[in-house]
Amino acid sequence: EYQPMKALRERSSDQDCILIEAFTDDPLPATGSGAVYMIGGGDTRDMEAMKPYYAEVPPISARFGVRPIGAGMNFDQLDGSWPHKSFVGLHFPSEDVFRKFWFGPEYAPYK
Repeated sequence: EYQPMKALRERSSDQDCILIEAFTDDPLPATGSGAVYMIGGGDTRDMEAMKPYYAEVPPISARFGVRPIGAGMNFDQLDGSWPHKSFVGLHFPSEDVFRKFWFGPEYAPYK
């Protein structure tokens, strides 16, 4: 099951992702225990083929406490170059939760 979904996603879209740590009121250096945000940009070439991904991944991410902070194709590029037609922003309660989700067995078939 892993390879077909991964191959389907790779044929149907391109994406780049970054992970950033949220600011806190803590004056100590970041410890990795605070919230993090994943920002991704993508180009979906085949929306029909991606429907299973879009239907199945949100319930998985919700079990990890992931909250969407924004997504879509309607945005204003203010500066620089943004090579993608859409974006997604996700809030994770912590970097540890992000790593359990991103590298864990539940999301593995979709990466």
